[in-house]
Amino acid sequence: VYLATIVGREADDFSLPKGNKVTVSAKGHVDIAVQFRSRFLHQAQAVLVFVSWNFKGAEGTTTTFFLTAEINTINPIDTIKCESPCYEPKKVYLEITNPFKASGDFRVILMEVNKKLCKANRLKCITGQNVHGSEPDPFEGKNDDVNQD
Repeated sequence: VYLATIVGREADDFSLPKGNKVTVSAKGHVDIAVQFRSRFLHQAQAVLVFVSWNFKGAEGTTTTFFLTAEINTINPIDTIKCESPCYEPKKVYLEITNPFKASGDFRVILMEVNKKLCKANRLKCITGQNVHGSEPDPFEGKNDDVNQD
């Protein structure tokens, strides 16, 4: 019998849906399901640790596995369509819902992307801060992943 635990900075993103107690027969093997739910766009890492837990005195070896998960697609929860004449601003009101168990400060980013979001960690966002003038430069930080035409 082993007790499994997940440790590390992003351990909260990983879970064991069937619980943390694992029984492995002598010379046997078992498949373990690890579930991942990302809170961020960057790669997530954690360590899965199996510690032997036996009442009879014979103990197995502690075993560890390095878990790595990477986001390569983003599926929207909802899509909002907005139309307005060219150069005429239009206000759009969005209802934001926190899907996570913990509260937090969230940043909303408006972006137009190509079909493939290959390298999410390379995305640039327009912050409204510009050292060259009073207007933000929408073409600053242009790369292949963000369509800024």
